[in-house]
Amino acid sequence: MKNNRLDAYHRRDTATTAGLDADKKNYEPIEEDIAPLREQLATNHANADKLIDEVLKADSEDSAEVKTKTKGLLLPLLNRLSAGLQAFAESKANDDEDLLPRVTLGSDALRKADEDSFVRLATGLLAEADKVPAAQLTKREFLPADLAEAKRLLQRFAGRLTPGRLADVEGKSTREILSDLLAANQQLIKKIRKQLLPYKNSPTKHDVWLRFQGYSKVVLRTGGSAKSGSGAA
Repeated sequence: MKNNRLDAYHRRDTATTAGLDADKKNYEPIEEDIAPLREQLATNHANADKLIDEVLKADSEDSAEVKTKTKGLLLPLLNRLSAGLQAFAESKANDDEDLLPRVTLGSDALRKADEDSFVRLATGLLAEADKVPAAQLTKREFLPADLAEAKRLLQRFAGRLTPGRLADVEGKSTREILSDLLAANQQLIKKIRKQLLPYKNSPTKHDVWLRFQGYSKVVLRTGGSAKSGSGAA
C-alpha cells in the first residue's frame, strides 16, 4: 500500500481508538460485545504506532522534508489547541490562575521557532492539554482525536529520521507487518459498525452512530476518502 494510504488508515485508527474511548459510556448496554473489539483495536493500533514512522520514512524522504511537512500539519492543530486552552483558562471551570500565560503564544511563535524551540513549545501545550478534561477541550473545538494526532505528529517531528530500506522482521518487512495490523483493524471496525448498526435509526443514539461514522472514515491527505469497506492490506 502506498504511504498516503498507510498514513490515512493509521490516522483513522487513531481517531477511532480515541472516539470509542470518549463514547464508551454510550455503549454501556452492549459493552460486553464492544469491549473485546475496542481493546484489540487499541492493541493493534499501539503496535502500528511503533512502526508507522519507520515505514513512512523508509522511502527515502530526507529528514528536512519530513520535518517541514510534519510541522505544516502540526501548526494548525497547535494553534487550535492554544486557542482552546486560552478559552478554558478564562472560564469558570479553570482553577489554575497561572494557566493562561503558559498557553498563550504570540501569533508567529510556533511558525518562526527553530526546531528545538518548536518541540519545547509544542510539548508544553500538549502537556497542558493532558491536564484539562477532554470535555472542556471538545466543547472548544479540540477533540481527543485532534490531541492524539498532534502527539503523533510531534513524535514524528522530534524523532531521528533514518531513511533507507526496511529490515525484515520474522520473515516480513516492517511495511508488511504494519499493513497486516491496519487490515486487522479494518475488520475490527467493520465488526464494531455491525454492533452499532441499531443506533443508526435510534431516536436516542443516532448521534452516537454519526460520530462513529465520522471518526472511522478513512480520509486521504489529498482530501479524498477511501471506501470504508475496503481492506487495508
